[in-house]
Amino acid sequence: MAIEELKKHCNSIELDAAEIARYRGKFAAQLPSQRRSIFARWFDNRAVVGAVVLTAMITFTLTSFIYLKIDLVNLEGVSTELAENEEQRQLGQLDQAPLEMSDSSTPMLINIGQAYTVYSELYQTELNLFVQLPVNYQRSNSSYEVIYITDGEFHFGHAVYASSILQLRDLMPESIIVGIPLLSPSRNSDFDVQSDKFNQFISEEVIEFIDGNFRTLARRTIFGHSQGANFVLNLFLENDAQFDAYILASPRISESTRLRMQSYLEQAEVQVSYLPGKSLYITYAEQDQESTNVMQELGKMLAEGGAENLRWQTILLPNLTHMTTPYATIYSGLAFINKQDDDFKIQIEGLIR
Repeated sequence: MAIEELKKHCNSIELDAAEIARYRGKFAAQLPSQRRSIFARWFDNRAVVGAVVLTAMITFTLTSFIYLKIDLVNLEGVSTELAENEEQRQLGQLDQAPLEMSDSSTPMLINIGQAYTVYSELYQTELNLFVQLPVNYQRSNSSYEVIYITDGEFHFGHAVYASSILQLRDLMPESIIVGIPLLSPSRNSDFDVQSDKFNQFISEEVIEFIDGNFRTLARRTIFGHSQGANFVLNLFLENDAQFDAYILASPRISESTRLRMQSYLEQAEVQVSYLPGKSLYITYAEQDQESTNVMQELGKMLAEGGAENLRWQTILLPNLTHMTTPYATIYSGLAFINKQDDDFKIQIEGLIR
């Protein structure tokens, strides 16, 4: 019984081996064709991809060439437009395009000095005095010279900028700048008709306020333009003791000043006795014909009248007008009263030209 079972089992193993061999042959016959099919599909896919890539490269090349051609045409047009604009700009036919403000830009205030509101007993009104302190004022205990500017609404900024440049060049010491505004509707009132009152206002109220609130030296300078220069010239002719230097830009010589000037000329030897340490600087433009003769007479008197102790200079400004002399006069005048070189006049004339 056992032998029979063993035989059946062996026969089953033989059948399984034969079946395996049969399937192995069948699979071996199919395998090459399957490999060829996979290779064919791979080759076909590469051909398609290559064709796509080649097409894309050709398209990109043609597109680049077209855009390059367009850019060259545009560049040629821009170059032509720039050349035409430059030609028009040189001929003054092209308006300059304004700058555009950035959305993120924040405007900043540029402050010049400070305004102090004071009350004038003489004029029974409030007014603003403009004051510019030296850069190092708060960091030192020093006292400073004071420069008073009439028509302060107009010329205070001129004095601040001019003095800043001169101080940087060591052509003048640090100083306090004070702008004095007009108090009357008419300039004639302050500088001519009521000049005595305006002078009293400066000496008793303005100077007192400045000396009482700031560290000041006794040396003072005063500037005036046009009728303001006429007022300053009168202070000089009156032997005014409160100022050491007088700077005048294009003075408008009134009839009363002419008479006072004549009296001064007649008493030159007596008048110059108070002059030691004082400076007088006067400029006038070519169009100031009414002042030219008087200025020449004054210069002659100062040169021949024994005013050796007065440091003075009168200068004709050939390239400026009556209304454009203030800044040049303040700049050169402040430099003059603080400079001792003998050739300073040549330096100033070179600056003005």
